[in-house]
Amino acid sequence: WCEDTKELYMGTGSSVVKPFTGETINTNTVYNLLARSMSLQGNGYIGIPLNETLNFYIQWGSVSGFGMGTSADIYFPKVFPNTCVAVAVSASYYQGAGNKGSTAQVYRVATNRFHITSRFEQGAAGLDWIALGW
Repeated sequence: WCEDTKELYMGTGSSVVKPFTGETINTNTVYNLLARSMSLQGNGYIGIPLNETLNFYIQWGSVSGFGMGTSADIYFPKVFPNTCVAVAVSASYYQGAGNKGSTAQVYRVATNRFHITSRFEQGAAGLDWIALGW
């Protein structure tokens, strides 16, 4: 914020830019600064800048056809540059479930993937996941 001219500037790491010009917002500049890296697909991610070189990533996706005891490696849409700190998974039955419970075990979390094993009592499920890291 420039006090004497009452204008807002944003640093890009190598220069400063004026994201607002009059009543018009330079949306490309703002989006590029706020999300230097993103893919808004069904299996996607967004990278939120923490500093000039480090992004905090939120990644998400889904897989289908997980039956009782099914195991698989699920690959992230983007490799975390440093670490994946959390993975959360939810399951919803779509066939043959009855009133049985559904759980899934996540393990072997790495920067490029995680491993999951279904612990469904019966039926098959689709799995949705979200992962956090930097």
